[in-house]
Amino acid sequence: MTFFEKAWSDLKEAELKFSHRDSWEKLAGTGRTLLEKFLREELPRIGQVHASERNFELGISTLDLPFVGVIDLVADIDLKRTLIDWKTSSSAYGEHEVALSDQLTAYQLAVPEAEQAALCVFVKTKEPRIDWYVSRRTGDQLSEFLRKADYVAREISARHFFKRPGDWCAWCDYLPVCLGDERRVRETLVFLP
Repeated sequence: MTFFEKAWSDLKEAELKFSHRDSWEKLAGTGRTLLEKFLREELPRIGQVHASERNFELGISTLDLPFVGVIDLVADIDLKRTLIDWKTSSSAYGEHEVALSDQLTAYQLAVPEAEQAALCVFVKTKEPRIDWYVSRRTGDQLSEFLRKADYVAREISARHFFKRPGDWCAWCDYLPVCLGDERRVRETLVFLP
């Protein structure tokens, strides 16, 4: 808890932007409540930790470059090896979001011996809570993901980028590209030769 308090305190003077409902103080209280809840209710469920921030690289035969990513945590949850991604949200996730999560599918491909994958969502509602969404991918779902990865890679190679607006646009590094904001593109993105 001390680490959280210090880290959050260090950000008090930073130029952070909050939604109209949030403030530094309100988020500090929510963060404190969620952390205490996690330590009290969720931490006891976590057994052996196998890896934290585990990098992975998949060689997919139809892709010219490796598919890379980072799994937040690989640990035993309720005695099952689980691939975990931490999320924060202002509302509950829909079950479909977990069932269709490409991120969890990629994790399952990266660590096929894991029994399950999960999103652990810190929900910033009036009564903050922590929701677990656990999933396991079938062979058909993994094959479908590989076909999708191949299609997306070919489209990227052909410089075809389709806009798919949603809440995620607010934190996407490429938003200036979609908006055609050349000045912000030059200021925020790094160009590789």
